[in-house]
Amino acid sequence: MKPAHKTPTKAQGIYRIEWPNGATTYKATAPWWIDADGKRHNPSKSFTRFSDARAWRAEQLANRAQGIKRPTGRVSLGEYLDEWIGTYSTRNPGNTAATYRRGIDKLKAQPIWKVKLGDVEAHDVARAYDAIDAKAIPYTHDALHRALEDAVPRLIGRNPARGATRGRTSARGERAVWDEGEYRSWLTTAAEDALWPLWRLLGQTGARRGELLGIDWPDIDLDAGTVTIRRQYTIVEGRATLKDVKTPRGRRTIDLDAETVAVLRAWRKDQPTRRLGRDAHAVFTYSDGARIGPTRTLNDRFQAVVAAAKVRRLTLHDVRHCHASLLLRRGVPVHVVSRRLGHANEAITLTTYAHVLPDQGRLAADVAGAIAEPVKLVPAEQGGQE
Repeated sequence: MKPAHKTPTKAQGIYRIEWPNGATTYKATAPWWIDADGKRHNPSKSFTRFSDARAWRAEQLANRAQGIKRPTGRVSLGEYLDEWIGTYSTRNPGNTAATYRRGIDKLKAQPIWKVKLGDVEAHDVARAYDAIDAKAIPYTHDALHRALEDAVPRLIGRNPARGATRGRTSARGERAVWDEGEYRSWLTTAAEDALWPLWRLLGQTGARRGELLGIDWPDIDLDAGTVTIRRQYTIVEGRATLKDVKTPRGRRTIDLDAETVAVLRAWRKDQPTRRLGRDAHAVFTYSDGARIGPTRTLNDRFQAVVAAAKVRRLTLHDVRHCHASLLLRRGVPVHVVSRRLGHANEAITLTTYAHVLPDQGRLAADVAGAIAEPVKLVPAEQGGQE
């Protein structure tokens, strides 16, 4: 028997099939996926009319884009998360994996843990956030969002955590920061501490603790007045480790003010002789030349300076948010602040610091009025005329 003749049509994924008996059909195939049991699915269907085949395929593509469920076997969200965090921790040992695991653990007692992966909706995620401690919401959301993003499109059509509200509080809610007076009081007191250059650079750049401790002298250009963040000195599996920053935007060059440059020049001149070895070029070192570590002792020393300054108690990391808030309130553009902080994009900065951005509505109206000033169509009122 003569075989059917199959030819592609002008539409992607649709073929015209001519059968030996003279009949013609159209076969449409939608994109494939793999379910939780590892089975590959290739949905396809035949039609007698090309228009029907095209409409069916368009419907399948729309379903996929909207996240309409596909087979996910018997796996629950909890089973998927357990497997995911195990794999992630193996490939990426360190603080991030540990934080993700803590976030995932918060979900184990919630009903969402037993929901099938393919049935999880945004409202399930929001309900889970409402049931956990508010302080845990940020890192729980980060972990869940990352894990579910890795399931797209292999197991699910879209990430339900992406459309979820973050429970009763914002995951990046308003943080306590100093006002300008408090910040200057803290700086004045910090200038009396032996680690004054570290505190000055912390306050004037908004860099993270680990990023500051990872700076070497070749990273600082005193003539240009810049510091380049390339590495971070952080705790990995209980040990202080020097490693590259995580993202391309995290690797950045930050402009320094003249006084901070002067402080660093004096520090370099007076810094004790450093021991030879891996810490020979470290900017912030102990008296024996070893690089200062990201320890609780350093945090305690920072708190001692805060207490002596008699300002509101913030954490060392809060100074980063203080730096961003003070700049934004002074009108520094969001994209500039975002680059100084090393955020992945400006949207993160806007979301985190929206509450400190000044109201620009009146300014916009005044600027628009100034632009249109030469054109006046409404005559001024003239007194005494009827």
